[in-house]
Amino acid sequence: MSAEQNKEMVKATWTAFGKGDLKTAFGNMADNVSWFVPGTISGVSGVKRGKDEILKFMGSAAQSFRKECIPRSLAPMPMVTR
Repeated sequence: MSAEQNKEMVKATWTAFGKGDLKTAFGNMADNVSWFVPGTISGVSGVKRGKDEILKFMGSAAQSFRKECIPRSLAPMPMVTR
């Protein structure tokens, strides 16, 4: 995959997440994907390994944010691609 193709796949993945299309978003990831969430918040920060763990994290994070404050729209996080 070229750098440009990789960049477009990353954009498509985050666009899918933004639309709530988890099937497409997770379809663009390897089964052994790892996410790192920086910080020191127990149950939130740290490495999430695999699609199941990431999905579980997303569900619990969404519940936590609903209890606090959810802006009407969430801007995607800046993504650095090479």
